[in-house]
Amino acid sequence: MLLFILRTRFENLDDKKIISSISKIAGASFVAGLAIQATKYLVAAAIDLDRFVDVLAQLAISGAVGRRHLFWPSATASAGPNLSFFKSSLSRKLFKGKLAAIAESTEEVSGI
Repeated sequence: MLLFILRTRFENLDDKKIISSISKIAGASFVAGLAIQATKYLVAAAIDLDRFVDVLAQLAISGAVGRRHLFWPSATASAGPNLSFFKSSLSRKLFKGKLAAIAESTEEVSGI
């Protein structure tokens, strides 16, 4: 639906490229979801899930495996420059006011 809304507002959209990127990221999400489910069962076999802390550990371990070891590498490999463009534009939007505060003076820096 969002693609349809964008299509009505902008005339020059590369629909094939957008749909291709979305399908690649959706595939990476599906693979990561399968890995998270498999990891949940492996962690459940090793940890007694009677306490909240143990269930939280299962969630943290499964999420870390799926996100860090499967989703980001496969999304980066399949989406390529589109994902890095998205991450940089999101960072610019989120940290727009912070960039000026982070800038430091380079007057005291000597040659390397």
